[in-house]
Amino acid sequence: MKDSKLVSAGEAAAGIQDGSTIAVAGCENLMLPDLVLQHLEDSFVKTGHPCNLTEFHPIIYGMGPGVGLEHFAHEGMTKRTIGSGFSFLKSSRMTALIRENKIPAYVMPMGTMWQMLSNIASGEAYTYSRVGLGTFVDNEVEGGCMNACTENNLCWHETLHGQDMLCYKNEKIDVAIIRGTSADEFGNISAEREPVTLGARIIAMAAKASGGKVIAQVSRIVKNGSIHPQNVLVPGIMADMIVVDEEQPLSGGSCNPALTGEIRIPVSELNPLPLDASKVISRRAAREITEKHAVVNLGVGIPVNIPMIQVEEKSNLETIFFPEHGSVGGVPAGREIFGTNINPEAIIDSTDVFRYFRGAA
Repeated sequence: MKDSKLVSAGEAAAGIQDGSTIAVAGCENLMLPDLVLQHLEDSFVKTGHPCNLTEFHPIIYGMGPGVGLEHFAHEGMTKRTIGSGFSFLKSSRMTALIRENKIPAYVMPMGTMWQMLSNIASGEAYTYSRVGLGTFVDNEVEGGCMNACTENNLCWHETLHGQDMLCYKNEKIDVAIIRGTSADEFGNISAEREPVTLGARIIAMAAKASGGKVIAQVSRIVKNGSIHPQNVLVPGIMADMIVVDEEQPLSGGSCNPALTGEIRIPVSELNPLPLDASKVISRRAAREITEKHAVVNLGVGIPVNIPMIQVEEKSNLETIFFPEHGSVGGVPAGREIFGTNINPEAIIDSTDVFRYFRGAA
């Protein structure tokens, strides 16, 4: 690898300028580039830089004290944050700062954020969407503003081909922070130990199209030619800095090999769901699935229980469960690692999932 690409986490953080817009790939504690984020926070705490950052996340990342988005939870460090969601945990300092009107925050539909990143990667100046018209993300309602200190200026109405649309000015992504498993000596990045890919490539492309930098955290460096070309998630031409974290935790922990497709496990041996209100609700919802081979999109929360209801009651109709982060088929692995499936049949990128949904397939 070129010496200029292989850097420490501290060096990567030191290269981020004040006033930058930073896009991060990750989902809760999946595919979390936390070593880089920790050093970014440490740099601000020690030096006051980088400051006045705009933080941009299509999926909430890091759930727990001191991880993920929590690294940006400092007045002066973060000028504003834009995301499809924020932590519901009472321990979240970022959520507390938003609630206290210390950091302006916007919420946007996840699919619109993926559409925006794709448009940024293509050099488009604006993103148009009908999603959210008349809801709290509409500027004529609340404009996605999460608190009183947030200006209602993220989107506005325009008429396009006779249709009322929400129009967003695309962000300029100065820094993309992503994660993979391996990087070869040229900087090609693979994700063989990741159960999802979470738009890492489109986030990197958006940064490159903006004239920005891509920081990739990986667990190891491998020799050129070690990664099959079809397994390269982010080509080396898109990666500017590679940070190695030899202690990088596996997404999904001990369940990881069954989430990535490395092995398959018998779902009949999974622990049954406890009998509580959520199980009762899930059982009733499961009865609505009557079509064999139905493709079912599952949102986070109680819906994640539905596949296990089918397993327990042996009512499986060979349903294809399809969470929004790209794991197709199998059984969702649980709320704490939502977006992954045990024994998946395929794994596609989050951006492609939302294209599939928008096409009403």
